[in-house]
Amino acid sequence: MTEIMNSEILMGNNSNSIEKIDSLGLANSVPDFVKKLFRILEDDSYHKIIFWSDLGDSFIVRDQSELSKHVLPQHFKHNNFASFVRQLNKYDFHKMKSTEEKKRYGENIWEFKHPYFRHNRHDLLDRIKRKPPLKSRGNGLHLMPMNMNGGASPSGISETEFYSTTEDLQNQVQLLTKANTQVSKYLNQLSTYYQQMNEEVVNIKKSIQIQDQLMAEFVQYVFNSDAKKHI
Repeated sequence: MTEIMNSEILMGNNSNSIEKIDSLGLANSVPDFVKKLFRILEDDSYHKIIFWSDLGDSFIVRDQSELSKHVLPQHFKHNNFASFVRQLNKYDFHKMKSTEEKKRYGENIWEFKHPYFRHNRHDLLDRIKRKPPLKSRGNGLHLMPMNMNGGASPSGISETEFYSTTEDLQNQVQLLTKANTQVSKYLNQLSTYYQQMNEEVVNIKKSIQIQDQLMAEFVQYVFNSDAKKHI
């Protein structure tokens, strides 16, 4: 399998020659996420933040914070590094194990690799496909996911899957928080309405009492007037 993959990489994909390509030679069939990522890595202005490895067969994120602040919003319309990692996972990129040798790139680097994602090899990009949902894969294989250090994860959850789950939970929390805010606002409105209605009832009672008192005084006045006439 590895030999076949390597031979395909060396041969390239001749079908790209009949497809429309952009200024970087990226075919229309290349997923948008992959296109954007490739363009970012080809842009020297981001080299201090994200760049190709020396071998050109992987890329490295040196500064997560700067990537989230300056790169992701411009190209992906968000600033969530976890979401970026989640997308990489969906296209079958793998986080590489950190080694002493790679620390020369930085202490807290993130390195990602895909067999068809290579420096100056835009002809391979259309082979990168989005992974189908877990339920539809149906290949009968149950592999233990890898953790961030490259070993098997005891919990059976890879780091990218962890980020995916975390982001989903964060989105749910945000939705619940928003719903809770709306409910609280509605309850406050009901409370205000109740207070207003209660004040109206009190005012009506006072008005009725005043009317009753006036009526009683009027009746007493009429009674006294009639009594004087008969004296």
